[in-house]
Amino acid sequence: MSLIRQIYNLYRCCRGPRLFRKHSDDTHQGKAYIPNIVESGADKVINVIRFCYSFTYWTSPVVLTILYRRGYFTQEGGKTLLGYVLSISFVYGLAYMIRGINCTRAYNADYTLFLTEVLLAAEKSCTPQNRKMLAGFDFEFWGWPIDFKWSDVNNREVKRTKIQVPKSSATLGLSKVFHYPATLVSYMCAHTFGRRMMYPGATALMNTLLEPTLCQNRSKLIEEVIFNFEVNICYRINLNELILMN
Repeated sequence: MSLIRQIYNLYRCCRGPRLFRKHSDDTHQGKAYIPNIVESGADKVINVIRFCYSFTYWTSPVVLTILYRRGYFTQEGGKTLLGYVLSISFVYGLAYMIRGINCTRAYNADYTLFLTEVLLAAEKSCTPQNRKMLAGFDFEFWGWPIDFKWSDVNNREVKRTKIQVPKSSATLGLSKVFHYPATLVSYMCAHTFGRRMMYPGATALMNTLLEPTLCQNRSKLIEEVIFNFEVNICYRINLNELILMN
């Protein structure tokens, strides 16, 4: 195996999705994926940082207020805050590297089997047979190959109509002065804690709290209720992913 191939496989092991379980089938009994202590410790560090990041997003108005009152928006405070961010980023990246190398994922037979023979095969050729093999594993959904993409926006057959909204008289006069600041504040609220409050199940905060229960019940659903199923990932125009299980 060439050096470039080894580096690529090592990168995939570091960046690959977490594996939870190998589902039972006609020939094999279902079993949970058990990482060793090094990989498990690195996963915990990554999950803690993601949890704190998600929690900070949820409470961003409160966090920003506290940081402002404690003087972190000054030049000296900004340097201190930047040091914290760089330190956490270094620990986060180091945990990713440790998780993939040195007797962890790269030397785990179950994970390398899943990564090299199942996931990579499905990414190269998403045939029904490869999708069926991939569905035999329970892992992080972001690692699923995308089956359908919404690319009709560049298609000549689809014409995007522009809707003209009549201007309200309320935007005239004094209210027009507050229109742009209010729009900016509403945009910040919607794209920080607002969207996460609307879809709390898609946040790292809720996923961390409910992950053991979700994995357990998902394995029961697949192994005891439905046996032959197909999973498709649809990539929509608004950059959201839709998971379909047939």
